[in-house]
Amino acid sequence: MRKLRVIPAGNTMLLIAFVLGVFALMVLPMLLMGYHYNVPYTIKSVRLLVETSKVTDTSLHMLLWILSIFHHWIRWENVEGWVTISIAAFCLSLMPLWWCVRMLFDRATAWVTIVIFSMLPLAWINAHSVGGHGFAYLPLFIGFGFFLKLHANRPMLAMIISGAFFGITMATQHSYIAFLPFLTLGYIWHQRKSVVPSIIRIGVFCAVAYAMFLLPMIPGALQQGLSVQQRIAAVFEPMQQKTPGEGHLYPDEFLYEHYKVEYDAEMQDRIADSSFLKRQEDKNYRIIFGTDDFSIIDRIASGTWMLLNNIPQFFMMDFMGGAFLWLFIMPGILVAWKTKRILVLYIGGIILSMEFVLRYVLLFTSSHIDNYLWAIALFAGIGVVANMKALQKSFKWNAKQFCTFLSLIVLVIALQLLQVNRKVLARLYTRSPTLEIYAATESLKALPEDAVIAAPRRHDLLTLSDKKYVSVHEKTIDFLEKRGKLAEPFALYGVTNIIGYSPEDVTRIKKAVPSISVIELNEKQPELSTLTRYLLNMIR
Repeated sequence: MRKLRVIPAGNTMLLIAFVLGVFALMVLPMLLMGYHYNVPYTIKSVRLLVETSKVTDTSLHMLLWILSIFHHWIRWENVEGWVTISIAAFCLSLMPLWWCVRMLFDRATAWVTIVIFSMLPLAWINAHSVGGHGFAYLPLFIGFGFFLKLHANRPMLAMIISGAFFGITMATQHSYIAFLPFLTLGYIWHQRKSVVPSIIRIGVFCAVAYAMFLLPMIPGALQQGLSVQQRIAAVFEPMQQKTPGEGHLYPDEFLYEHYKVEYDAEMQDRIADSSFLKRQEDKNYRIIFGTDDFSIIDRIASGTWMLLNNIPQFFMMDFMGGAFLWLFIMPGILVAWKTKRILVLYIGGIILSMEFVLRYVLLFTSSHIDNYLWAIALFAGIGVVANMKALQKSFKWNAKQFCTFLSLIVLVIALQLLQVNRKVLARLYTRSPTLEIYAATESLKALPEDAVIAAPRRHDLLTLSDKKYVSVHEKTIDFLEKRGKLAEPFALYGVTNIIGYSPEDVTRIKKAVPSISVIELNEKQPELSTLTRYLLNMIR
């Protein structure tokens, strides 16, 4: 039996060394500062899963189950440990990405692609986020790799394996579901010479993908005390279409549930006298929540507005490292169009169809460039290698000279992207809420178990605490104070303490509910050695 070779033996050690180097580089800022710039809320969701066996965030349900394995070795308060796991998962994804690009093009393109991908600012943010994207890249690339390796000779096996990994990808980060429509239609069109077998294969792919997608929900559905209907509903919960959280348009849940009509009327009065730009800010959510009568024209106009506003993200410093990378992306697309046209059509179709679904069907404003960041890095890698091969032909370089000059240009690109990452991380640490969260966690430990804490949509302050939390936003305070009903939400939820409010809001709340206690925060800055201060000054 022929052995399936994933990565050529000569590249394995070099690839492992590269992955370890990127990992060390990504954890270095956290080690120097002594803490991470953020406390990911995913930690709270994992803790709730471990303690209650319930998935509270069905958009990341596979990720929560995966991370729950590590709670035996990493304490909930050990934020740096959880972030390290996230970074490790991202770095491991570089290996199957190299494998995929190597099968599509050559080793030079594979190396350039993973260097660029690993240094993109948005990739660094994903790696540090303990979120779905940083973990989803690994099964996504493995699935792509097995498809490319097996489809020519064993298409059904390729669809089963790639379907399983794509299901894991979707369960880890739900936004990848938007890939399915075009992948399905594109595959049938590509295999149109044998339509029936292609439909069967893509059907198997989708079936396996959805089976893996729903797999993590089965343990919760097997809990005692549930009826058959409840068990089925628990399994299929991630597939249920849901309205975005009320926080996208309303200050908090209390105002949405108790004063929606009045708040909608005030909102309409404000919008009537506002500028065009102001009216577009949350128009999509006003359509979703039905605050007014909107026609299909309004929906199309809102979708187009959001689509146009997402174009700048492709050139933003914080996402792409700036516009300079397009000097290589554009040639890369042209070269790929000449040599691998079907690849360009697939990638282009995925991006366009995904943007259409997000903007015109779901009316989402959020950026999802994370889903296809790897494609941008791929085209940039193709462009870099194509340009260097053109120079090799002009100057008649030998193989050694070509490798030398290619390495130099890739080093320059990597250093430029690393410089952008330095600036992005410096800004994130400047605005970091981490020390405030640590201080809040310590203060909350002294409260009784039945304490109920209210905060102005600062759920991050309670990420590492098991205390009950409710949100009472500043806008809700303004809204209720005008009506003389400021005490309502605090009485309804049985709030005993407040945290995170401005001194002015504290005064107003205490006047309405004198019995409420204020939680004080005492932040402690970590002590840094002289060497650490010197290194931080060097990289800032």
